[in-house]
Amino acid sequence: MGEKKETTGTTATRKAHGGLSIPVAAKEDEEKFRKASEYGDWIQRLNLLADMSKIVQAAKKDENSPYYRADGQFCFGTENELCGKRVVVLICGWREKAMHLKNGDSLVAMSFDPASEVYKKIQAEEKGDHPKGTSYSTGPDFLFWIPHLKKFATFYLKGSFKTGSSKFHPLIGKMCVLEAYWFEGGKNSWWKPRVRPLLGDDDAQEVKIPSRADPSKPESDVTVKVDAIPVPDQEEFDKVFGDFKDPKAPDVGEGKGSEDAEKKGDDEPER
Repeated sequence: MGEKKETTGTTATRKAHGGLSIPVAAKEDEEKFRKASEYGDWIQRLNLLADMSKIVQAAKKDENSPYYRADGQFCFGTENELCGKRVVVLICGWREKAMHLKNGDSLVAMSFDPASEVYKKIQAEEKGDHPKGTSYSTGPDFLFWIPHLKKFATFYLKGSFKTGSSKFHPLIGKMCVLEAYWFEGGKNSWWKPRVRPLLGDDDAQEVKIPSRADPSKPESDVTVKVDAIPVPDQEEFDKVFGDFKDPKAPDVGEGKGSEDAEKKGDDEPER
């Protein structure tokens, strides 16, 4: 049952159940595995949890749940990994996106091509009146690299989020802090995202970043070397960025396989 690692040269082994000596991937092999296992044709999402998000609602009476009062936190991927109210991201680029949901979060149709009929239909319905739980949206969809996860993610600025999207675009290529803030909107208030450059000085050698132990509290920030913040290698970036800008299926649903789109629902990672 031991988990002791032994290293001989560049080869590491782990003493496992029954005394077996199992080879453990060298660091460079672990990095290859990470790349091979992550993407395919899909890039997962980064979401900002609202008070009415399903996982937040489901945890309202469970103080032991990690999602108890988790509204205002960013949440990554299909496993809903919490990232706190502040996340360091590298903004890599953007694309146009349109999406039609029903029942709150079940995907009916999606498009990344403004010239397509699917996109135009969603755009035409965006400002109309619809049944509760049905939504039509368009907006910029950003590609982020999240250093502490060593993963890429998309972040969709739809609805009221679009009003702040002009702050994101000039920061493409910059390491930034993405943070949630409480927006007072008259009769209604809600969580919204905003972004700021991580580095005030491009020549800075050190910088304060959110502590992963408690990323929501600025007083918990830690100082790190700028060159210690992980970035993807060029080959990995080029592959993911290419898939992001030129998805293999730019339209989903409403005449483009809508039955499959409806079955996928919100558990399917984003293209």
